[in-house]
Amino acid sequence: MDVEDPKLTASGKCEEFNVFERLFLLNGVLPPAGNYTELKIIGRLKDELSFSEEEHEKYEIKVQPNGRLSVTTNEVLLAEKKAIVCGKRAKEIIVNGLKELNRKKQLNPGHIILYERFVGAEDTED
Repeated sequence: MDVEDPKLTASGKCEEFNVFERLFLLNGVLPPAGNYTELKIIGRLKDELSFSEEEHEKYEIKVQPNGRLSVTTNEVLLAEKKAIVCGKRAKEIIVNGLKELNRKKQLNPGHIILYERFVGAEDTED
């Protein structure tokens, strides 16, 4: 995906997410409910962050008996990034989701990079 393409950047800036960042956003950061507009944006984000059948095979994504996802341990593959267009409202939804996890003390080490990237290391609500 060409991140300089004006068609793509007209609605927002492209952000690149690796496999783990995509998983963390899909599983817990993006809220399950909201108003009509938010749900449309969340749905689009989930569609773009989701994994294709080819990616499921490539990254060896499997659902474990406890419901958790496991992925390949190949660090080169896990570092591959996918560009997603994130508008202002989409970023606000991500920021609010991360802040809510922080408020509830439900952040885990996998969220740190996303938290620092979207919220900022200095913006904490202790």
